[in-house]
Amino acid sequence: MSKRIIPGFHDDVGIQEEKNNQEKKEERRIALLLTFTPSLIKIAHITCAHFGLK
Repeated sequence: MSKRIIPGFHDDVGIQEEKNNQEKKEERRIALLLTFTPSLIKIAHITCAHFGLK
């Protein structure tokens, strides 16, 4: 059997890699949000308490 390059195969691999990269970016963004949200809420509470807001 001779090796034949399947038309469009490499394109599919490139598209799949691009999707994986996008997913990694999303995961990173979510992780950052989860990391920073509690401290942002704390800051908001402190600020509101400081100015007598509720």
